[in-house]
Amino acid sequence: MQAVLRSLRQWDVITSSATAPTPADPDNPTPAETEAIRAFEVRSVSVFIEITFRVDASAKSVIGDLEDPKLIWELLEQKYGARKEGLQGILREKLQLMKWDGSGTIMAHRDAMVALR
Repeated sequence: MQAVLRSLRQWDVITSSATAPTPADPDNPTPAETEAIRAFEVRSVSVFIEITFRVDASAKSVIGDLEDPKLIWELLEQKYGARKEGLQGILREKLQLMKWDGSGTIMAHRDAMVALR
């Protein structure tokens, strides 16, 4: 996921290198400030879409109604671990829950699933 966001030049939204611009006068932003705010909102929505479309359905329950991509990233990182650890955990769980396909004995299948732990 990090590689995808980097390739799209959106990773800085997650790392807070890019933040929403703050107008000098919040009650009367200039056209340039308004455009910069809108551009940041578009980037933020783009990151949100990339993350939510690429995570597993089971991880979407963690996201809930959040729309801030930085908060979503932090929650997913807390829940599933940083980088590859979370992915490995999800894959391990899916492998352990694989159904027996009927080839070989059921005990051999059980032993193979136990060995994946």
